[in-house]
Amino acid sequence: MARIGLRVLLAAAVVALALGCASQEDQDHPKENAKPIGDREPIDYRQVDFADGAERVVFFADLDRHLKHWSGAKSAADHAVAEAMELAVEEMVRGNFSALVRILQEGQPNERRIAAMALGFGRDSRALSPLIEATRDADPDVRIHALQSIGVLHDPETPVEPVLACMEDPDPGVRAAACFCLGGIVPPKSDKGALVPLLKATQDPDARVRAHAVVSLGFLGNHMATKTVVSNSLFDENWLVRRNACAALGRIKDQRAVVPLVERLDDENEEVRLMAEEALHQITDQDYGRNKRAWQEWAAKNTAELE
Repeated sequence: MARIGLRVLLAAAVVALALGCASQEDQDHPKENAKPIGDREPIDYRQVDFADGAERVVFFADLDRHLKHWSGAKSAADHAVAEAMELAVEEMVRGNFSALVRILQEGQPNERRIAAMALGFGRDSRALSPLIEATRDADPDVRIHALQSIGVLHDPETPVEPVLACMEDPDPGVRAAACFCLGGIVPPKSDKGALVPLLKATQDPDARVRAHAVVSLGFLGNHMATKTVVSNSLFDENWLVRRNACAALGRIKDQRAVVPLVERLDDENEEVRLMAEEALHQITDQDYGRNKRAWQEWAAKNTAELE
């Protein structure tokens, strides 16, 4: 569909801006393109000297910048941008894995938060144990970043229980991160005890929690979630929750969601309208655009009501 092509092009433009349009020569010679510190030699981020204070500061500043670009891209559903940031962070983490684990455990507060967030991008299962321990940290920002990192790590051996415990955290940012994490560690079409807590989270007072909960319900792909996603999320007061609900229903592919999704084709928010249209296409393999009458006629012939 043409609108998807446009989204990819826009995301690619953001990637180019975020990465500074690196040339092939820059990619082949990363040390020559590394960040200089005044008159000093550029940093080779494949192996940083953390004993060098200036080098350490620049490394964490750049790592934090990449992570924030990634987070913003995920929130905006700019998948190309998010993927580019993941690759950039992965290279930085893999060259400095042991040092980042050590800093997570005993570093300065801000460095610990950044290390917690970054470690999962290294795709190294050795990060799982220190990250799980960090979900019980006294600093809520460390807990949040550790949960996000576990979700990104996507290790099949991840125990669900520590993450489920964080669903009851008093900090809404931690609860939201736990919802995000479950979407990364629970395989599609399975449960592992995550379904009911995620359904409950769609009624959380914090919109961030509701938004992440409904995304993860979409990843689970369980038709048992359809009624809750429709009743609690598809008509939520927050547009981001509504957009994510449309996306989740498109993943679940339960035809009972067609009629409620049609109602979102004239949502006040353009992103919600666009996602509702895409979800209807995903569920039905039909393409009536935003023609509500055509969708309603199709639904009357092909779908059962959502009881």
